[in-house]
Amino acid sequence: MSNAAYQVLDAMPWEKPLTQRLSDLRPGTLRVAYVYERAEPGTFRYRCYNMAQAINQSASDMSASYFFLQDLLAIDRLSDYADVLVLVRVRYDSDVERLIRSFRLAHKPVLYDIDDHIFTLEATPLLVASLDQGLTRFGRVEKWVGVVGRIRHSLQEVDGIITTTAFLADKLREQFDVPVAVIPNFLNTEQWDYSESLRAARVPPSQDTPIIGYFSGSASHNRDYQIAEEGLAHILDRYPGARLRIAGYLEPPASLHRFAHRIDRLPFMDFLGLQKAISEVSLNLSPLQHNAFSYSKSELKYFEAAAAGVLTVASPAPVFVEAITHNHNGYLADGLSWPEVLEQAIEAPPELAAKRTQAARDHVAATYTPHAQSAHIRQTLRQLSST
Repeated sequence: MSNAAYQVLDAMPWEKPLTQRLSDLRPGTLRVAYVYERAEPGTFRYRCYNMAQAINQSASDMSASYFFLQDLLAIDRLSDYADVLVLVRVRYDSDVERLIRSFRLAHKPVLYDIDDHIFTLEATPLLVASLDQGLTRFGRVEKWVGVVGRIRHSLQEVDGIITTTAFLADKLREQFDVPVAVIPNFLNTEQWDYSESLRAARVPPSQDTPIIGYFSGSASHNRDYQIAEEGLAHILDRYPGARLRIAGYLEPPASLHRFAHRIDRLPFMDFLGLQKAISEVSLNLSPLQHNAFSYSKSELKYFEAAAAGVLTVASPAPVFVEAITHNHNGYLADGLSWPEVLEQAIEAPPELAAKRTQAARDHVAATYTPHAQSAHIRQTLRQLSST
């Protein structure tokens, strides 16, 4: 499949000059500066760009913008422009220390936003194993010990912590003696509007030729994938017209090599192209390993698919149990039930599948859009900033 088919954007919407991003911090409002190490379509998009967008679209008493560590070379004191600093997965170093100190000297609060279980050194071997990177003596463990240690140091310097799930919040409270609040991941306006158009035009694949989609975001999904492996083999055996469509880092296991001619690999795509690719499949998969690192992941795979009109079959991790009601707005499958649940989802009568798809879409509209989250974001920032 060509790259052009899934390249929707000419440029990322967050590519704005520093002067414009500074001007988004409006005088007379509570000005919130999100700082991330660099622009990228994953954590930065969800935890910085989307947050600032939600605040700026619906708040008259608060404004927000996002900055990168390289911006600090051109800004003497970010604390002169902002009232609240939110460090997002920033690893501690001398530049970060100076940034924190400038807000401290101005008597302005410093918060930290984190979306992964990457803050305890003793859990680093589990982290590396979950990422499928191997436990070599000189290699990944040493690298991740450094990453985790620097993130932990940053967390020890802040007044409050924001995270993505209740599960991860509990783990953070065990480690740090500051308030911890949850703001879930959610779609930005561009994702939601484009997904609505995709959903309206969507023609689902037939039950005889289902397309199972697996959209992986990191190498950790190689391990996750093994959980659904038996179910996928069952579907590909039972339905000769079925296909598996993969985007991301996933490498199909040896047990599926016999189906290689029915496995599609998608090219790199922008975040709206991903929504287009999701809209073309029958079902979206989100299996997860049973460990603290995997259970700290958010439900974004569910709501990205639901927005595009596609139901998800997910492992019963805490966040999916909370988001998905089985046979209502999606499906939950434990390690042994994947073959049965996948077949049940494919065989669902069209009118029932449409009802479940609508329920998922309505849930996303009410929970995972900028409009749905804006008031909660503002309340959370005010509460953490006043402690």
